[in-house]
Amino acid sequence: MGCLGAIAKFPIEEWSDEITEMKRLKLYKIYEIRNILQKRKQYEIKLRGPMQELMDYTKFIRFEKDLVRDVQIRRKKLKILEGRNNIELRLFKKIKNLFENAVRRFTDYKLCLTYIRFCKSSNFEPDMEHVEYIVTSFPEVSTVWLESASWVRKKSIREAISLINRALVLNPTYSILHNEVIKLELLSTNRVCSREELQKRHEIYCKKINLYLDEFFENVYDYRGLVRVLETLEVYPYTILLQYRIIEKMMTDFVNEEEVWQFLGEREKNGKHYPIPCDDDSLKSTTFCLTRCIEKYEQGIVHICPSKKSELWKLFLDCLIDLYYFYKNDNELLFSFIQNILFQKFHEATEDSSLVLDEDHYSMCADLEEELDDKLKIVEIGLAVLPTSIELWKLKLEILLKKDVSQIKEQFKKGILILKEESAPLWRMIINYHLNYSSINTIKEIYEEAIKQPEEISNVIKPEYLEWVGTNLGIRAAREVYKEISETLPFCKNLHEEMFKLERKEFYIDVQDLERPLLLACHQFGHLDSEVWINLRNCYYQFIYLFKIEIPDFNIKAKYLHIGFEAEKALKDNEEMLIKFRNSYGLGKQLVTKSYQSSFDNRYLNFEVIPSFYKVLADLNDYDSDDDDDL
Repeated sequence: MGCLGAIAKFPIEEWSDEITEMKRLKLYKIYEIRNILQKRKQYEIKLRGPMQELMDYTKFIRFEKDLVRDVQIRRKKLKILEGRNNIELRLFKKIKNLFENAVRRFTDYKLCLTYIRFCKSSNFEPDMEHVEYIVTSFPEVSTVWLESASWVRKKSIREAISLINRALVLNPTYSILHNEVIKLELLSTNRVCSREELQKRHEIYCKKINLYLDEFFENVYDYRGLVRVLETLEVYPYTILLQYRIIEKMMTDFVNEEEVWQFLGEREKNGKHYPIPCDDDSLKSTTFCLTRCIEKYEQGIVHICPSKKSELWKLFLDCLIDLYYFYKNDNELLFSFIQNILFQKFHEATEDSSLVLDEDHYSMCADLEEELDDKLKIVEIGLAVLPTSIELWKLKLEILLKKDVSQIKEQFKKGILILKEESAPLWRMIINYHLNYSSINTIKEIYEEAIKQPEEISNVIKPEYLEWVGTNLGIRAAREVYKEISETLPFCKNLHEEMFKLERKEFYIDVQDLERPLLLACHQFGHLDSEVWINLRNCYYQFIYLFKIEIPDFNIKAKYLHIGFEAEKALKDNEEMLIKFRNSYGLGKQLVTKSYQSSFDNRYLNFEVIPSFYKVLADLNDYDSDDDDDL
């Protein structure tokens, strides 16, 4: 009684049975039931108020849906199967009632769609009154008609067809509705009957669908809609003549649409031929299907308008390339067949100066050639129509490196002049060539020329140049190069990181040389990037013993606190990076505001500040400088 008394504070009669059932089955404890009732009462009060909003209904519905899901999870966990009608079914009915009230009160077609989908998924019988209200409220929304018909179909497929026919009267240009009514008509033929009766029924329905096609052709000019209808009919072999009618329509009215020819080519490849071949089975082999596919593309290329020809050629070549890779390791005979066709069609396409293909097509065509001269010819044809293609310029230089090195310098200069700030890949190629075949002085010259290029190029090359100097000329030479280019615009963050890597690789590490690039990175990028501050902190943490040896008064706590303060100051106008820094650095609440004079080395940073104290690590503020070894 005490338990029921605790619930009695929420006397909601229509829920009493399910609440009692939840308690009886021990799915929920008393305090959980109380929370459910409290939450429901809050929502109910809002819905009874004068200022009802759609959001109030959607939140209430979401709460009830989550409750259903939770009940199902608890049932599974506790292995309790009884009482479904007393709990889940009541919850579903409550959700349905909430939906219906909301649909009546608010004009929102998305809400109506959600309501219909819920009823379908919950196996509620179609409510024709509500369906009528919804489709009348949104007669121009095709999805409303489609979802409503899908729900009504559970009750009667003829009523669903009638509903879509009403939609077509109001919206005769909606191709998706035409396709749906044809689909429903075809589904209605799936009834068990004798062979003779079935044949008669097929004839009747073909005549009916033919009338639907008449309506489609009269009101809709949409080849994608025709494709959808054709795909619907393909499942039913007895509609083959209707399929041919659609294909003829597509080839007549949409001859200039490249996607139509692609679709027809795919049909031929899959063995769905039109015109119909002879009955010789040998002609219906894979080779025959591929040949018919190729012929269909060729037919399209002949008939399509010049402005669309390049796009159709691209689709044709993509189809052949897919077949090339599909049969490459699977069927040697078919692979050889496709390879020859692909080679032939590539040449046809590249010899037509009016065509503009993709760079991948020219690259693939060049790969199929065996002679370097032929490869180079194809690439030059591609560059004539795609002069800013990075991939084609790279391919051209690769071919010249194998064929005629004397042309490299001239073509490289031509390439970087055209590509401008996007020419970093060409610089890398030419540098890699010199790394293998040129003297150190020549390599230095090409590197120094590269780092003088625009930022998009120099920032890529600078770290690589520094790494090469450090590896081949030693750390002193690397320090000189770093000193020269690190403070030259444009600044490069990765350059500082590369110098730090070189310094830490030294057998004898000088902590001043070690921290120098990190300090300079903070100076140049501290207002843009939180990572530079984290890198500096990590350096002090990782090499704390070396810093204490070389700097007697080194204080890790002071370093940490000062980095935190300076980072906050530098990033104050960059909220995103400031939050990222705080999350990574572990900054918590401000602890105290007393003055503190830092001993931080300010060779590169102007650290004349009085920072506030931050809790950098969980126990950082609890130890003195004498406890540094504990880190």
